[in-house]
Amino acid sequence: MKKAIFCLLIIFIGCAPNIMFIPKSQSEFVIDFAKYTEKGFMFSPYQYLGKYESIGMITITVMPEASLLRHRDERFNGNVYKTEWEFTPINLDASIEQFYKKAVDMGANGVCDLKIISESKSYILKTPVTIPGVTISGFAIKRLEVQ
Repeated sequence: MKKAIFCLLIIFIGCAPNIMFIPKSQSEFVIDFAKYTEKGFMFSPYQYLGKYESIGMITITVMPEASLLRHRDERFNGNVYKTEWEFTPINLDASIEQFYKKAVDMGANGVCDLKIISESKSYILKTPVTIPGVTISGFAIKRLEVQ
């Protein structure tokens, strides 16, 4: 039995694709809350130390659409096809706007303990994929001492 498992393991390892290229990657984002501040709304990654009423917790997770595409790999003079997953971009500003509207609909004029975290969800398909996403969460409050 151990020999059979060992043989299967060798076959799977031998059939695994060789990664020959990892593209350069850089990511950055800036979130400007000025338009919300002008409306009297507060976003903060910290606790609010003034007087407030608790409204509730809000969590929004955004996962992009994914499509499996097949195209010629130009690194091999177009003689080799490769398949790769492409994801629609996540619009972080639109997600923050959705989060803001949800908080306002609940009666909040602020969110404290704001967190924006990268997420991923894996699918075991014919061509496995891990989809990158984002989760936005925070504690919606109604500030009582707003100037």
